[in-house]
Amino acid sequence: MYVLARVPRAQHTDALSVPQQAVLRRDGQASVWVVGANEQVNRVAVELGELVERRYRIVSGLSAGQRVVIEGLDRLAEGAVVKARLWQNGNASELASSSAR
Repeated sequence: MYVLARVPRAQHTDALSVPQQAVLRRDGQASVWVVGANEQVNRVAVELGELVERRYRIVSGLSAGQRVVIEGLDRLAEGAVVKARLWQNGNASELASSSAR
């Protein structure tokens, strides 16, 4: 006999989250590229929480309002200057900013 069950998860209403594709993993450590002063990027280590609907909850490492790079990660280097713009997910009805929310 098989059963399909749904287990309720904890609710994190004020949690920061980033798209799954923004997260890099190296040697077991997760990180994201953050756009800082003078439009320069820096790699920041983050602690990940749950993955829900293709977004990771950020437990630590980011603050609200920080801008996170979502696309073009493979072309970045520490201190590179970028031109930040709003990011549009593949779903045209959902427009997300490139900042952590």
